[in-house]
Amino acid sequence: MASFKIGFIISVAVTLTSCAPAEKGNAKDDARLLSFLATISGYSAIDLEDNGRIIRESMASIPVDVPAFYPDFAYFYEEVVDGALKLRQVIVPFIGEDGFIHASQYNFTGWQDAEIGEFDVSVLQKLSREDFYTSRECDLVLTEIKKGIYMGNLPECESIIEYIPNFGTVWTCTSTGFINYRNPELNPQEDVPIIMHKDFRYPLPDSMLEVVPGFEDPCA
Repeated sequence: MASFKIGFIISVAVTLTSCAPAEKGNAKDDARLLSFLATISGYSAIDLEDNGRIIRESMASIPVDVPAFYPDFAYFYEEVVDGALKLRQVIVPFIGEDGFIHASQYNFTGWQDAEIGEFDVSVLQKLSREDFYTSRECDLVLTEIKKGIYMGNLPECESIIEYIPNFGTVWTCTSTGFINYRNPELNPQEDVPIIMHKDFRYPLPDSMLEVVPGFEDPCA
């Protein structure tokens, strides 16, 4: 079975708004989304100090096949803080009518039925669309700065009921940076950006590569 050994995130002035997906079947859009998935794919871990105590945070972003969302691409995301599971989601990116990359964060049925780092991602192929739920207020909004570099806004929604403040984000092929800007003005003593370097990347599924013949990995 396809399990994984595990595994976010700095800001550009992109307005965080709900946005409908653009029309599907656009080869250029598919290539943009595949480049995004190739860039964010990977596992990272970092040791952070919290009130004199060291805690370990890790996150994994794994491109996966999720038939419930076909023809859209998707990736599985797991975040662990201090040995406890914080997030386990399926994230579906799309090109919005505004031209930016958006990504919807979905919670799903049965997400808790696995140990940390041992979730069998093939289970996602058996779920129906009704097994996933989200709020458009939780959508990420991103823009590509240059090849292999994305910046945007991330509302970290741990559940659909509880809304977590926004993070400014940066994804690259080798690292991920994030800063919480919950306050109107950053406090340089407390709001320090966190940079997480990737230990390794996950490959894109063949089914995704078949959609974009001749795809060039921005991280190769």
